[in-house]
Amino acid sequence: MTPEPAPGSAAPLLGGPVTPVAPVWTAPVRRTPGGLIALTIIGLVFGSLALLLVLVYLSTFLGPSALVLCLLLALVPLTGILLVVRWIDRWEPEPRPALWFAFLWGAGISVVTALVFDFGVQLALAAAGSSRAGSEAGGAGSGTDAFAAVLQAPLVEEGAKGVGILVLFLVLRRTFDGPVDGIVYAATIAAGFAFSENIQYFGVAMLESGADGLGFTFLVRGVFSPFAHVTFTACTGIAFGIVSRRRAGGALGRVLIVLAGFALAVALHGLWNGAAYLLTNDSALLFYYLLVQLPLFIGYIVAVVLLRRQ
Repeated sequence: MTPEPAPGSAAPLLGGPVTPVAPVWTAPVRRTPGGLIALTIIGLVFGSLALLLVLVYLSTFLGPSALVLCLLLALVPLTGILLVVRWIDRWEPEPRPALWFAFLWGAGISVVTALVFDFGVQLALAAAGSSRAGSEAGGAGSGTDAFAAVLQAPLVEEGAKGVGILVLFLVLRRTFDGPVDGIVYAATIAAGFAFSENIQYFGVAMLESGADGLGFTFLVRGVFSPFAHVTFTACTGIAFGIVSRRRAGGALGRVLIVLAGFALAVALHGLWNGAAYLLTNDSALLFYYLLVQLPLFIGYIVAVVLLRRQ
């Protein structure tokens, strides 16, 4: 009577010896790149310090209680954005340390960069306008505000966020391999930036107009336009994703693609800021949102779905 083969062994052939079955496939061993480990450590340290500086700065004019309240409110749109990013990223998840770096870069380093640059511009304008007459300085001030809203802020903020995407692109060159990756990293950086910015906007609105101002600002930024920064910065991320797959065209062609994506991000950002600056009437701003921003956002959703299918 022939004995039964042991589990995991091949059945005997014509009374031959029993041999174990050798696996024909083994799961690949994932190794964390050394560059990602260094990036994570540096990002966690400097990004956390930068975010702490932002919170300390905000607490100087908001106060601890208002800061905590506005921070909790800012978590609402942040959670929605991160859930969408996770949905986009579920087929080929990016490394969690890289996503943490991206968030801290946006919430801390990018915001500090924008604040420092804005402070420097204000000092330069104050020094340059110290010898002007009061009426002349007043006229220049209004023009300066428009310039800061439409051009300076988009350039500085999108530039600071874009540098974060560039760092991830260089460190994760082997896994940063398409437009979807660029969207994921850009959206995470933008989510962090919007989180810190929302705390400031909510706090200022509450100080100036009380609960009514806070509620309206939360409605505009937390409900109507939580993905505004995401749509801006995603243009830069998509450009880096296209470059990651481009084999021809040379270095100049790749640089031009990135610059084109960055220019589109700045243009969309400037369009949004300009509308918010010029349209002081709430009804006009809502009409602009439905006519311009909502179609742009729908187009962005369609583009993301098509990229995921590809």
